[in-house]
Amino acid sequence: AADGGSVEADAAWLCLLSRARKDATAAAALRTPAAAARICSELVRAAGAPSGPSRAPGPRYARAAAARYRWLTNAASEPCAEKVIRKLAKLAVFCCTEPGPNGAANVERFAAVAATLAPLYHPSNHGSWTPRLAILLAEAARECAKGAARRRAVAAGFRSPSPPLPFSSTLAIARLLAPLARSALYARSGASVVAAVAALRDLSGADASVVADAAAPALRAALEADDAVLWAHQAPAALRCLAALVRPLFLRRRHLENVPSRCDDAEAFCREAFFDGTPLPGAPNRSDDAGLAPTPPLAHLLPDLLAASLDAVDPNDDAKTRCALLFVDSVLRWLPGRDDDDAPFENQDVDAVACRVGDWAPRFLDRLFACADVRPESARVANHGAGDARSRMMAAGAARADAAGAELTRCVAARVFAALRPKARARARARVLEWAKHAPPSAAKDAAGLIGAACADDAACFEASTRDLVKTVLTDAADGLGASGGAAARTAKALRVAGGAIRSLAPASIASRVDAIDALLENGLAHDDKAVRRCARKLLRDALRGLLELRTRHAAPARDWPATGLEDDLEAPRVTWLGPPADASERAAVEAAAARLLETRVRAPLAGLTDGSGRRAWLDALRQVAKGVKGAAAALEDVIDDDAVMPSSRFNSPRDAVRRQAGAVASRLNWASDVGPRAVLAELLTTAAAAARRDDALRRDAKVSRAFCKAARAVLLIRGSAAAGKARGALNAVRARRRHGGSDAAAFYEQRLKGGTVRGADD
Repeated sequence: AADGGSVEADAAWLCLLSRARKDATAAAALRTPAAAARICSELVRAAGAPSGPSRAPGPRYARAAAARYRWLTNAASEPCAEKVIRKLAKLAVFCCTEPGPNGAANVERFAAVAATLAPLYHPSNHGSWTPRLAILLAEAARECAKGAARRRAVAAGFRSPSPPLPFSSTLAIARLLAPLARSALYARSGASVVAAVAALRDLSGADASVVADAAAPALRAALEADDAVLWAHQAPAALRCLAALVRPLFLRRRHLENVPSRCDDAEAFCREAFFDGTPLPGAPNRSDDAGLAPTPPLAHLLPDLLAASLDAVDPNDDAKTRCALLFVDSVLRWLPGRDDDDAPFENQDVDAVACRVGDWAPRFLDRLFACADVRPESARVANHGAGDARSRMMAAGAARADAAGAELTRCVAARVFAALRPKARARARARVLEWAKHAPPSAAKDAAGLIGAACADDAACFEASTRDLVKTVLTDAADGLGASGGAAARTAKALRVAGGAIRSLAPASIASRVDAIDALLENGLAHDDKAVRRCARKLLRDALRGLLELRTRHAAPARDWPATGLEDDLEAPRVTWLGPPADASERAAVEAAAARLLETRVRAPLAGLTDGSGRRAWLDALRQVAKGVKGAAAALEDVIDDDAVMPSSRFNSPRDAVRRQAGAVASRLNWASDVGPRAVLAELLTTAAAAARRDDALRRDAKVSRAFCKAARAVLLIRGSAAAGKARGALNAVRARRRHGGSDAAAFYEQRLKGGTVRGADD
């Protein structure tokens, strides 16, 4: 492209050149010394560097392209200036694929580009060039990783659409880019931080040892150094980066196909994935390609990094705490933990790591307790009353942020319990229960989440510690409701904690405790304090969801995961489902418990509304309908399906099991013979609305009108399984992130070249 041209023309020509590199003749022309020198010079110029021989004395482009030609480069909805930098970075790395002296000379030219731009990646140097440098870094690292993947695919006998990147060039480029990414990791620009994390993650696919040598000491120092607290902005960035590097630097991700495809115990999976890996055929332990080494570079550092991350769980810094929790979540997908009196692991390396994780887990729970104790009460009040639009918007944002933080805490805590062995898990449950008893009322949501996480790994209550925990929380809630003159806030918290335990149990476990739950609802829904009544309604919702919804265990242990990364090796993903029990007697108990709660706590209060009912009776009945329908949405059908009512001992799928359960519950309700329970509730709600219109006070009452709207919305719109919808959304987000440069882009590209597809083992 000539000086004074348009950025649209440059983008169009560079797109054509990028396509042409897949042709052998054009590829040879692009990798000549003259072409490589021009590409590297234009790369520095396009980055807008304020130094170096390629600095332009004036504006880079004198004019824009004609409007009728702009569609040629705007098809991907990407700014042309960014496209220019991206294509130039791709071509600059492509020039290094030339074997022999010309390839070495092209690598030297790329090294000159890196040396020119290196000072601009320092965190103190921030300017208009920063976003462009971030794009350059991320694209060059990604292309380097793809070139290494092409080399491995060609060595395995597969065809590559472009020339592979020689190992010497891969190593040189990785050593050039890793320090730049390490510097950009602590930049003030969010785009630079994201690009640095992506670059280090992709470079680990090219050569993991280079990234480990360049980045791991600095990342560890950001967490463990004595003066690290003075640089609070470094810890979140370091934790984000470590979370992205767990799989490539701590896990043998390229050799998961060597692990038995049906690895039924966590010890064997951890041993095969971390320590006792077997190299690929023909690849020694330390070959000329570090990506083929069977032992990951940093496997033994995980316990040290977990201990260092404890200080990042800071009650005064939500952003740093979120980064620490995400890092812990990514690590505990792979590591087991045990106490001294638990059965040791057979492999000594695994056992040593497990002991350290077991020592770390109680301290981590204590940090979570500290964060929950100091959370502001105002963040838990969704309705702040009348006020201007700005205050309502800020209150709603605070409530959403608090809900997201509580959910993240629950998921990570569930991961901790799933990683521990039975005796260590029992002690952790006792620790959580003791804290939940004495936690302040403002920590009710976190207490419910942590209690639910403690029960999630043993939903069927096989372990004595789980049974004792559930019994204790139900007893405490009953004692709080039965005590005269007790603190209403404490009673409300006890009900929330009971709901957290109930919603994590299996349907059969909930059905066996339905009498205790119904007693809590009887006293809680009639309590004089509105906070207690609100928490009782949430307990009703949680109990119905636990009975009727199809759920998955969010923190399944390693034995429940596919042990291979290839979809072709799996008959079906190993997912632990919580749904209708297989045993006919247990299934009948679940259906009877659900029908009992729906009849007594949802339909009966709504049917009992008359013209003479008081305002509180109207509000309580309508709010109970809304919460009850939310909990039972998976089983409320518009029309009773005769085929679904038929008993069956065999289900074709989890969805079929839920459909048959919904039909069985509807038949037990016996509300009407020709319509489903949802239609019955809609008819009762319409009758109640007509009665309320005849009362002037109720017709003008804003709270009653709002309660009607919420109940109508729940009856008419909320359908299906909310828990399954959340799980499906989370998995879709993970897969979308992986498709668009996710956690293992190099492995994804390599497997695509080999004709296979990649399944992340953490799905």
